[in-house]
Amino acid sequence: MHHKEKSSHLVALLGLSVALFLVGCGGGGGGSADSPTVTAATVPADAASAADADSGPPAPDFIVANKQITEAPAGLADGATSATVPVADVSLPSTPLPVLAAVTADPAQMATALAVRTATPEATAAVTSPSLDIFVATNGNDAWSGLVATANAGLTDGPVRTLATAQLRARTQLAAMTAGATRQTVRVVIAPGQYVLASPLAFTPADSGQPGFPMVYVAQTTGTVQISGGQSLGYVAPTAAGQIVSVAAPNIDSLNLRGGTQLYAEGRRATLARTPNAGSYWFVQRSVALPSEPAGQLGQEAFAPGADALAMINSLSAADRSRAIVNVMQSWTSAQHRLSDLAVPVDAIRVTPRGKWPFLSFGTDQRFYVENLPSALDALGEWIWEGNSVRYISTVTDAGRSFWLVMPVLDRLITVKGTESSNTYVQDLEFRGLSFAYTRYLTPDAGYVDNQTGSTVGAAIEVDAARRVVIDSCNISRTGGYGIWFRNAVRDSTISNCNMSDLGAGGVKVGLTTQAPTYLAGTGANRVHANIVQDTGKLVPGAVGVFVGQSFDNTVSNNLIANTTYSGISVGWKWAYGTPTAGRNAITNNLLLNIGQGMLSDIGAIYTAGESPGTVISGNVIHEVRPYPTYGVGAWGLYNDAASSNILVERNIVVGTEGGGYYLNSGRSNIVRSNLLAFGERSEVRVGTTDPTSTNLAFSDNLLMLKNGSPLASFASAPDVTFTANQVSDRVLSKASDLTKCGSGCARVNTTLSGGSDPRVIALTGADATTAAWVAAVGAAVGPPNLPASAIPKVLATLPAVFVAPPTGYVLDLAGTALDGQPLNMRYGGKSATYIHVAASTGTPTGKCLRFDDSATIVNRWEPFGWVTLNHGSGTSSVEFSIKIDANTKFLHEWRDNANVYLVGPSLYIKPTGVEVAGKVVALAPVGQWLTFTVTAGLGTAAGTWRLDVKNAAGAITTVNNLPVKSSSWKQLNWLGMVSDASVASSACLGYVIADNK
Repeated sequence: MHHKEKSSHLVALLGLSVALFLVGCGGGGGGSADSPTVTAATVPADAASAADADSGPPAPDFIVANKQITEAPAGLADGATSATVPVADVSLPSTPLPVLAAVTADPAQMATALAVRTATPEATAAVTSPSLDIFVATNGNDAWSGLVATANAGLTDGPVRTLATAQLRARTQLAAMTAGATRQTVRVVIAPGQYVLASPLAFTPADSGQPGFPMVYVAQTTGTVQISGGQSLGYVAPTAAGQIVSVAAPNIDSLNLRGGTQLYAEGRRATLARTPNAGSYWFVQRSVALPSEPAGQLGQEAFAPGADALAMINSLSAADRSRAIVNVMQSWTSAQHRLSDLAVPVDAIRVTPRGKWPFLSFGTDQRFYVENLPSALDALGEWIWEGNSVRYISTVTDAGRSFWLVMPVLDRLITVKGTESSNTYVQDLEFRGLSFAYTRYLTPDAGYVDNQTGSTVGAAIEVDAARRVVIDSCNISRTGGYGIWFRNAVRDSTISNCNMSDLGAGGVKVGLTTQAPTYLAGTGANRVHANIVQDTGKLVPGAVGVFVGQSFDNTVSNNLIANTTYSGISVGWKWAYGTPTAGRNAITNNLLLNIGQGMLSDIGAIYTAGESPGTVISGNVIHEVRPYPTYGVGAWGLYNDAASSNILVERNIVVGTEGGGYYLNSGRSNIVRSNLLAFGERSEVRVGTTDPTSTNLAFSDNLLMLKNGSPLASFASAPDVTFTANQVSDRVLSKASDLTKCGSGCARVNTTLSGGSDPRVIALTGADATTAAWVAAVGAAVGPPNLPASAIPKVLATLPAVFVAPPTGYVLDLAGTALDGQPLNMRYGGKSATYIHVAASTGTPTGKCLRFDDSATIVNRWEPFGWVTLNHGSGTSSVEFSIKIDANTKFLHEWRDNANVYLVGPSLYIKPTGVEVAGKVVALAPVGQWLTFTVTAGLGTAAGTWRLDVKNAAGAITTVNNLPVKSSSWKQLNWLGMVSDASVASSACLGYVIADNK
């Protein structure tokens, strides 16, 4: 599906479980070990304090990784899925349904551009021109004219019965007008009921109206018409919860069975039989490198699961292996793999396609589950298609009632497609007051790996090569993919006042992931306004509420986006500097609630990628942005990622985040002013990479309300950031916050924040008049106009419980790593990859070692360094490694936890003068000899002291017991660090590393 890697992205990759990676050069390590010497018995009990943060080895924020942005291969359209399978047109009972020149970042120019965009007339105004109406009703007759709304007494004329016939009648009228008849608006007026499609309704230029005289498909009464892609499997009537009901399988092809199609019971999405059951997961225990894997892609095809998972998978029949879908959660994406039959170690499973990243790339708690297996049918609400029947286990809600089982059989319901090559567009086509439901998503036979945002997943309504298309006051639900996609060459079109929910992927996509910025006819200048998008990611959790790709001049305004599994709004699709591929997009007055919900990580309520000149993010209110906290980097309110540049971020309100209110991963010349950023768990403002001559982040007039005493994290300091006239309230903290990085650009204030059941209302006490005024104004203008508070989802302050993986071990894989390569799951900080590499060596089990080459020219003394992420929280952990040093080596080995200000357990230096613990030499370290170290420590309630064994080349062992940990409160091992801390040229080699927990 993907063939071309276009760019790489310096991505933050360690979440709450590795929140120890806080400040760019922070640390609690060995800088103090060169202070006055103390004996082991008098080591300070708690040495990892805020004072350590800039003195020792780093606590890295980031790992270099590839967000592999790819194009679809030639011949495969962006978002193409399996072919549509026609089925019979089935009538179901009619029940009412609920209803391109670059712009600089100059603030004045941005404000002017925004004012022009928001002052445009409503594109969704009701049709007022004379109209010719064609009527459709479920009790109509396709032999009738359709020109009268109800059947006459003689049943000789009345409405038509099908939408396809109404479309043909409408085209006849449009063609006549083109030929010279009086131009009128043509309306297809649809009576209440459910209209089940045999194939998607396809609209072409033959369905076009003209400016002022659109072609309109409209519900006779808004919200009472459903256009469905579902096939009824019949009624069932369970008498109790837990009853297995069975119906005949539909007469459609086996793609649906292998692809894991969907089923709905009384309109509720059923769970495809899975193990473990919904709410639980298995965990990847170890990534496995295969000899056949290309260099640089080790560990992307195979992994070792736990014993239970391995036994279940190995017990599957050939038929069940063929249909099984292995769902693996990455950091910000997911993948649906197939089980491979190629060779694999006995303790591992192999999947296809290969993942985008090695397993366990982003932490130790990587979740997976297996679905679409008959043997997994064992929980309420689960279902399976097996042989000639579909079986479903009833829930408590189902007991004692009769209802339909419905299976979606269409990928799309509406396609609108002009001919781009000849500039023949579909134009002035409108859909008003309609509901759309029941589309499917099938896992391809080859599996599916998401890049980001579900970028290639299709939508229930797809529009290409069109102008002035309007989709207004529609309901879209029970989808397999996205709701609506304005794909290629769509301009001046609007999605407004729609309600989208229960979405397999996301709500709205605008544009493609590849569009030349010089293509003036490409997708752009569209409007997504006053919609409600909620409950996304049911099948593709990496999808977003609203996505804008490589596209210019779009407006996303006054939407309510809630209960997502990944980001809320994502804008741009480029991960490097160069010619901007998106810009002048306005993201304004949106209300975003419960973003992420603990499912994925590396999340932004509003997320941008790539240079985006003239883009404005203004007047948005964001509540609760929460990631899966132990696999990935975290979650922020406003997230400028990967070269995001020339963007104005102004007058937004962010309350309650895991990572912080604002995050600039990399970018230039952004303006962040007059925002309210409140109650970030780990920080409030974070800058992930430094570009001292070009970052130019202007951060001014913002109000920070702190939950963390270190609100300015990583490189959030001069010269990257200019802080001006910001206010900081730390009233909820037990001691004053650290504002050192802000210099004179922050003043302390005594402001408090409160709110009620309506998340649009933010009450400030003790704020200055200007701040209080704009905060109130933003709250009053946010979200769909006139939306009652009762229609807004409740803000979720409590997330679902996190299922933590069992402790994972680690073995440094030198045998499977090529010379000069980087071993699987050994991470490097900063520019360390330049100075750490696998080298040939004698005296090691593999004939190789991991070599650290230090130099006086390296800017940071504590580079190069590498680390391993572990999840050891109780019992006893041991780490064994061998090392050979030279006459200038100063090598630190250290254990850390994942606290917000991390705590340090065992910590030792290896130098030519000996092995030092807290400045005291406890063992010899001969230069040029292989030495073996074993560090053993109790964790949890057993933490407090540790043991060191050092074996020299002759086999003699020095043992030191009861060494105190560096921080008396340290309890767990999450970060295992190897740091070359010399300031001169030196070399040290690791022969092997083994970490274990019992």
